[in-house]
Amino acid sequence: MSDVRRVPDRDTECRISDVSSGVSVADLAALLPDCPFTLFQREAGGYRAVLRQGYVGSFEYTFLSEQPDLWAAALANGVVRVPDARSSKQGFEVWVVVDPPGLAERLLVVELPAAVDPGFLLVAMLATFRNVGSGLPPWMASYVADFSSRKSPLLIIAEAGSGLEELIAEFLRKRFGPEVQAEYFQPGRLSAQIQMREIFGDAAGARLGGEGSGVPLLARGLDVIVVQEVADLDLAVQRRLMDLFVSDEHSVYWILATTRDLPSLARAGLFSSALADLLKGGQFVLPPLRKARDIIRVEGDRILADLQKRYNRQIELGVAARRAIEAYDWPGNWAELRKTLESAFLTASGGEISPEDLRLGQWVEPDSDDLNLRRRARDLEKQILLRAYALHSGNQVQMARALGISRGSLQYKMTKYGLQ
Repeated sequence: MSDVRRVPDRDTECRISDVSSGVSVADLAALLPDCPFTLFQREAGGYRAVLRQGYVGSFEYTFLSEQPDLWAAALANGVVRVPDARSSKQGFEVWVVVDPPGLAERLLVVELPAAVDPGFLLVAMLATFRNVGSGLPPWMASYVADFSSRKSPLLIIAEAGSGLEELIAEFLRKRFGPEVQAEYFQPGRLSAQIQMREIFGDAAGARLGGEGSGVPLLARGLDVIVVQEVADLDLAVQRRLMDLFVSDEHSVYWILATTRDLPSLARAGLFSSALADLLKGGQFVLPPLRKARDIIRVEGDRILADLQKRYNRQIELGVAARRAIEAYDWPGNWAELRKTLESAFLTASGGEISPEDLRLGQWVEPDSDDLNLRRRARDLEKQILLRAYALHSGNQVQMARALGISRGSLQYKMTKYGLQ
């Protein structure tokens, strides 16, 4: 382990900084909204901090090199608690999550409140790691080269679950490098006044607090602004953006994403026809999985090979299951294919995945703007149960202990989601 030292000062704003490891900022921040954490990525000669929340300035950890005996448990089980007197005095416990166990390509050092049962969170953190660890598929990476030289503004049209977020992240890395300063703006459910203030400026429009509070997007020195669902922008905001784009005075690269038919919205008077015409010249369409059926077999084999390596289990895809996959319409696109294969792989009783193991239709990706807490919580709970099953080889006693629930509750949840 590299010799790193820790500066324990915390930032009450819980700032989230650069990430270049492929881990979702939103996923980790949602899991740990009030917990200081640092994510390390293995590099030649040691580990580099690639994502931080809840600290001020640069900081490092000493126990990575000073207490090597602690790492035996972490490497074997994926998690370990590290004694830390200073954190204990402040009501926190330091935990380290290792991914993957035995190889430690990434380390997540997180300070959890001592009063919180860590079992559920720790398994959820491992789930977050493994959900994004496979990287961008080769067929999707080829799309990046297709539009990497296009000028701003760039319009990307993609259905939900098509891999849009992964595609944009790879595009930013390729074109602007790992230190790119990018901001994602989601206008859905924001009033026209708030949208205008967030983009163009007005301190009274600050809605989230924290870093950049009251500072408009155009005044933050950003390299890139990504608008998630441009169709949700108010017409007045669209006209203002149109003026900005045609003036050639903007230095920020704009990526506008949508899942909707903008020309049809324009004809109905729900979208600026001038902006729709401007964006049409630089648009890129990410084809849905059902319209790129030649890659389903290749991508399915790639996902399965990744799962075999990750979990060290030789589970194969049966002939009948393969036919079912190729005949299915995949409304949830790539995300649904990935979740379907992973759930089948983790719960297959024999050495071969059957059509019944696939449970087609149960893993459609929810809308990214969907605020239905019950629906999103069910999806997260199913994913965590599957990861716990894999981590503990289906041992329900160990699973229940890791999840912080009783064995009876575990059995109820497994039956509830058809995972028995």
